[in-house]
Amino acid sequence: MTAQGDRPRRGRFITLEGPDGAGKTSQAEVLCTALRATGSTVLLVREPGGTPVGERIRDLLLAGAGAEHSARVDALLFNAARAALVAGIVRPALERGEIVVSARFADSTVAYQGYGGGLRIEDLRSKPASLESLGPRSPGSRKASTSPSIAGSATASSPSRRPSPTDSS
Repeated sequence: MTAQGDRPRRGRFITLEGPDGAGKTSQAEVLCTALRATGSTVLLVREPGGTPVGERIRDLLLAGAGAEHSARVDALLFNAARAALVAGIVRPALERGEIVVSARFADSTVAYQGYGGGLRIEDLRSKPASLESLGPRSPGSRKASTSPSIAGSATASSPSRRPSPTDSS
């Protein structure tokens, strides 16, 4: 039983977005420490990665870091890793009422493969399979970025630059 009566406590999914080197992972770790200090059960996930399939995709992205992948291939790989992470880690943790924190998620694909790689933003913003199980954003949810303009940062540095999988580890 929870303070809400017989209803189970709903978990929360928090993502931090920003350009490479902005400190997303460091801030995610600080946030997790602060939330744990309040007695919350908190899980920090790695994206891409975090599951056996996600780690294999991460390795594939790292191995091809110098190769020219199309933005579409990168978007599909990142979304495949996300789908595995959501199904295997994020959704079960949320169902247990935990807080899940990720230093990068779907907004990075919009920034890098969309604005940076030239894919249609509408296609990337449509609900990908990796997010189906998370449901709609709650009315009180907020988006915060470690940068005033993640998309502007991505396109200004190099139009086709995709995030390095090591940036979110």
